[in-house]
Amino acid sequence: MEQSKYFQVKLNVIIIAIIALLGLPELFDSYRQNAFNTIPKDPYEFYMLHLEGDPNGFLPGSPFTYRVFSIIPAYAIYKILPFAPIFTHLEGHSPNYLEALFAISISNYIATLALAWLVFHLLYNRLKVRLSSACIAALSVLLLMGYTAYYMVDPIVILYLFCCFYYYQKAILWTFLLLIGVGVNEKIPLIFALYTTASLLYNRNIGDWVRFGISVFACLLYLWIRVYAFPMAGYENQVNLASYWGGFLNTLALTLSFKGMYQIILPILITILLAWPLFTGKSSTGKEFPYSLKTAHIGIIFAMILIAYVTNVEYNVGRNVMHLFPVFLPGFIYYLDKSVAFRTDRP
Repeated sequence: MEQSKYFQVKLNVIIIAIIALLGLPELFDSYRQNAFNTIPKDPYEFYMLHLEGDPNGFLPGSPFTYRVFSIIPAYAIYKILPFAPIFTHLEGHSPNYLEALFAISISNYIATLALAWLVFHLLYNRLKVRLSSACIAALSVLLLMGYTAYYMVDPIVILYLFCCFYYYQKAILWTFLLLIGVGVNEKIPLIFALYTTASLLYNRNIGDWVRFGISVFACLLYLWIRVYAFPMAGYENQVNLASYWGGFLNTLALTLSFKGMYQIILPILITILLAWPLFTGKSSTGKEFPYSLKTAHIGIIFAMILIAYVTNVEYNVGRNVMHLFPVFLPGFIYYLDKSVAFRTDRP
């Protein structure tokens, strides 16, 4: 037994070390892109500077201001960060600004590593898939994160979302996480409202109804905060039903461009592929899974696509849908691992 525990610890250390080394380029790539401002990004670094009392900081407006908990990890790192790397030819930025950017990159890097390890742990230690399959899943997290805004705070949000799913069966903890998730990103309560709605097609016990009610309450809580309790200007079209049709047509037009094919269509196809086992009509999850996935849960993907289109998030449709990738990835790997057609040790 002691040898087994030692092996598990050693294996986890090795896996974390490999993931950390392979993910290291993403850390500096995200920092470089933000520092040189080579890609459009949300102003989370200025939000952090505002919290610090820096005169260059400001509240970024709706919906970013309401995502305060998504930058808390980066802000904690910023408080202890002694300096930020300076790239050649990088000029015109204050040390505080660069440290805020670097802190965001570090927090995203840690979140990506944590998500990769958590997926590995779920598959290898709980679901007992082969080591090679669990490693493929962990490495897939690094690759799939590239289809998100890994240079902003998406890794933090995606990790938090997966943690909510991971602890779905622990009702009190899950409720706490979900309500806090309102301040992480508004997509978290929305995704669970969709998930619990689909789950009610299969089970209608008191627990499922309670989780559905809590998810809807969390969505309404976000709307109340945004519209009534603390209204701020910005992206009013997201809560204005009258603008939805125009937003849909605008995003549809963007989808038909080459950029749209890459940033919208491709991530959607990847997410649907990860949910492919559910199209068989059977659950892709075993009894040890912390949450259930059945055919109706495919609807979450298409609901997120529709919501992204009508709220006119433009080229961010694919990125928004890719928030779901860790939800379906373990089931996809589990299905392949247990399928005879994909086994490498068959006669």
